[in-house]
Amino acid sequence: MQKPDLRFHNVHSKGIKISQDGTLARRIEPFGFVFTSRPVIIDEVITIKFMEVTNRTTEAFAFCFGVTSTNPSDTSFEDIRDFTYLDLIKNLGYLALPLDKKVCATRNTVLSFWINSSGQMHYLINGEEKGKFGKKIEMKTPQWALIYFFESPISIKLLTNPTPKREDSETKMNIITVPPSPAAASDVVDKRNEEPSECVICYENNIEMALYPCGHTCMCYTCAQKQRHDEDGRYCPMCRATIKDVMKIYKP
Repeated sequence: MQKPDLRFHNVHSKGIKISQDGTLARRIEPFGFVFTSRPVIIDEVITIKFMEVTNRTTEAFAFCFGVTSTNPSDTSFEDIRDFTYLDLIKNLGYLALPLDKKVCATRNTVLSFWINSSGQMHYLINGEEKGKFGKKIEMKTPQWALIYFFESPISIKLLTNPTPKREDSETKMNIITVPPSPAAASDVVDKRNEEPSECVICYENNIEMALYPCGHTCMCYTCAQKQRHDEDGRYCPMCRATIKDVMKIYKP
């Protein structure tokens, strides 16, 4: 039996508006996330086009794509509408890859990704092979595609006639390795700029968190969580911008 065309699910974050035909998702708040309307199947290509991007100059762009085994139909909209990126990882088992910030701010960018029979997720940008997720995905369990983005792009379109994928090429592709740790699924933001390696709060642990919306990477996980929930001052220690969310990063 042929599967129906993919659409965006009617369960999504409160910061998203979905078009009537279910193919366009527009962000109306700083961040948002969307699911596909049904689980993806092996070798099915999910193709996303960036329709609108921001013209703001900021380092706080983020776009992550991946899958979750949590059926959005079994989840109350009211329960997840305010979920942040970390909430998706903690509560929905979100496995994701990030895109380069320059790509996030480029209109008409086309992202295509799929999961092969070995459980490896590959992706293309504008038809060019870019990499694959280092952690194998269990396709015996239904997996819904899940897209999370903030600041840019503003709107994305799910293309119903996607570009055919290329054959897997181990020699041409960059392998993005997820470190073997319980929090591996959350290590998805790759920031390679030159910044201090030690947390600026405790000066003991390595920096492993990015702050939203300012984008600074300056704290370890423990200090970032304390700072985010500190009633006396939820601000970035570098620029004193209010911390709205924190994201775990992986620096090889």
